[in-house]
Amino acid sequence: MPSDDLHRRTFLKRVGLSALSLPAAVAVGKVGGADIVASPAEYGGFLVRRLPGDMLPYQVTESRLQRFDQRNEVFSRGDWDPIVIDAEEPFDGIEEENIRNNKPGYTQLDYAFGNAAWTVAQALGSGAGAIGGSNGGLYSWSSLSGGPMQELPRWNPSDWSSEEVTQIVKKASLFYGASLVGTTKLDERWIYSHRF
Repeated sequence: MPSDDLHRRTFLKRVGLSALSLPAAVAVGKVGGADIVASPAEYGGFLVRRLPGDMLPYQVTESRLQRFDQRNEVFSRGDWDPIVIDAEEPFDGIEEENIRNNKPGYTQLDYAFGNAAWTVAQALGSGAGAIGGSNGGLYSWSSLSGGPMQELPRWNPSDWSSEEVTQIVKKASLFYGASLVGTTKLDERWIYSHRF
């Protein structure tokens, strides 16, 4: 067996031992040239594949990579594409029909659970704050509740270094329940070519 492979039993034993050790990240094995590390303090108990600095977790074919117009994404096409609009038409009113027929998985209780999960996004996320939006609804830079925050001047970007902002974002993310937080350089190729 190649040296970078890891037996299941050895893997589990190393994970168990690392959990008893100090909270620092502990390498518990290697898979495909990448370290498998565990750290309850740093990674919230999750195992993480740590890649060498020059190794990307995905392959990019430069000749095929191009920015994408948001107008063509699945959520936008329902607003303008006649093919998508026509394809959705048979489903109009099906929710009520499913509830009346007590269809398993589509009962009134099932829809209530689904709708409850979307209540905040639908109530506050409409318009610019909806999918793909920016600085509106859930994604607004202003306070949604009003109050003194709206009277204060906007933050000046020069007040914070990129390192300070990174630490603020990480701290807030962990406070609000994230188990992993990381930052990276922005690759403009992953931003829509045009907004819709």
